[in-house]
Amino acid sequence: MRRQSREFDRRRRFKWALIKIGVVLAMLAALIFGAVYMVDSFLSSRRESIFTLYPELSRTQVNVVLNGEIIITETPPIVQGSDIFLPVDFINEHISLYTFWDRAENVIITTETQVRRYKIGQLEYTHNGEPRLLSEPFIERNGMMFIPQSFAQQEYNVIIAYHPEHMIITIDDAAVARTHAQLTADGRLRTRPDRHAHYMEEVFSGDTVVLIEETDGGNFWRVRSANAIEGYVQSRLFGERTVVSAVVPEPEQPLNRKQPLEYPIVLLWDVLFADRNFWDVAPEVTIISPKWFEFQTEPVIDGTIIDLGNRAYVDFAHANGRMVWPMLTDNFSSAVSHAVLTDTETRQFVIEQILEFIVRYNLDGINVDYEAVRADFSPYFIQFLRELRPPMHELGAHLSVALFVPRYTMFMNRTEIAKTVDYIAVMAYDEHWHGSPEPGPVASLPFVEEGITLTMNEAPAEMIIMGLPFYVRIWRETTHQDGSRSHTIRNVSMNLARSIFTEGGATFTWLDYIGSYYAEFPSADYPNVMYRVWLECERSISHKLNIARDYNLAGVAGWRGWLENPATWGAIANYIEEMR
Repeated sequence: MRRQSREFDRRRRFKWALIKIGVVLAMLAALIFGAVYMVDSFLSSRRESIFTLYPELSRTQVNVVLNGEIIITETPPIVQGSDIFLPVDFINEHISLYTFWDRAENVIITTETQVRRYKIGQLEYTHNGEPRLLSEPFIERNGMMFIPQSFAQQEYNVIIAYHPEHMIITIDDAAVARTHAQLTADGRLRTRPDRHAHYMEEVFSGDTVVLIEETDGGNFWRVRSANAIEGYVQSRLFGERTVVSAVVPEPEQPLNRKQPLEYPIVLLWDVLFADRNFWDVAPEVTIISPKWFEFQTEPVIDGTIIDLGNRAYVDFAHANGRMVWPMLTDNFSSAVSHAVLTDTETRQFVIEQILEFIVRYNLDGINVDYEAVRADFSPYFIQFLRELRPPMHELGAHLSVALFVPRYTMFMNRTEIAKTVDYIAVMAYDEHWHGSPEPGPVASLPFVEEGITLTMNEAPAEMIIMGLPFYVRIWRETTHQDGSRSHTIRNVSMNLARSIFTEGGATFTWLDYIGSYYAEFPSADYPNVMYRVWLECERSISHKLNIARDYNLAGVAGWRGWLENPATWGAIANYIEEMR
């Protein structure tokens, strides 16, 4: 019995020991679980200010989020009750380059076929010169013009909404489909796809969020909340999803335009038309561009164009299968180009005259040759072209421009010019001119090719016409007693340059790298004077034509007619044959 009693006590003590261990383990587990819960609760409850995460957001003025990107605006939009107004400068910079404000109460919107002009506070506007009515006018505040939400949504195919919690206006491209999801439970918008990440704001059952990207194996979605803040929400909170379909506007129907009679284009700039028999044109020429239009400067520069047009000239050209694109120049004066470009009413006046000339002379196009445009007002040059294009195209006329090589005018936005005009004539010459520190060729092959390839970075080859130098530049170089040198130049025809240097006893040497002949001879009268020339001739022109052929350009243009030698046209004829 005593042995049985001892065994019973031993088992009882063991049983109680197990119970105590179990209690301790349970208490320890409870402590661990509680600690984990407290840590988890602490980690998942940390809130981060959106202004810390998005320092670009302003606390004091209206913010703009464009297609998910926060945009810093110099002039914020205006919110008046349920009405939203967007500043024109913001629209021009971020939404549409073709919305132009001239800061003289005019907003001008251009498309391929339209020019529309709007004034502050007026319902009436003009569409290609015809009066029409707006449903809501543009407004002005503190020197800035603002466009109403209703107009902006229709004009630019965007969806605009205001979110007052953080004063955010969202602007979304309506041509992009989006998926919305309604939340079925409360949750938090987190900074990362992790339930322990900081959160920015609470989200609530019934809220609608925009789905952006699924993450973390489908457990989270990057969303834009009802307050327009982007963050991460657990997927389990989503209920019904709705797809907002893309709205793609019908493309504008382009106008049918005349095409060049022959390919490749061979354009001839005609400056001497008043002093010769204008019927005498080489048969290779497909387009002739007489210098008929420049601006009156006295008593003031008001956009009045001096008209030297000749209907008989045009009729004869047409009868012989050629187009006529007269030049419009800025008189090679920055004062003139600034005056006729930067004032809206003057631009409109100039355009009205051009259209009248096209009708009066039955012109096939215009070649705009503004050579004195400076960087500070170059955007007005593009705006002029944008306003000129639609009415010219309505008349079936081509719009072309003559531009220096990019080396001299990097500020010109050739990408936008190429979207506006039909052809760009690259003046691939004047490599060395009277302002150059040293004498040199008019157009070496590397210079020409650089000008073409840089232009092709912004404009397609099929709209580029390569300018050819038909003139020759003779350099008179003087060496002074102190060893310094100065020079003057004289522009002459190819044949005259050759004869002057032949008579001077010079020997012509072909320079492969330059792509022209070089010659020099000393003055017979002044021992310190040397005459130099890099001769343009049929051989040098042939090498330049190879560049036009190799890059499959639209064609070539000669500056200027009747300075070339007859053999030049043989080289051009060969080029035409190779291109056809």
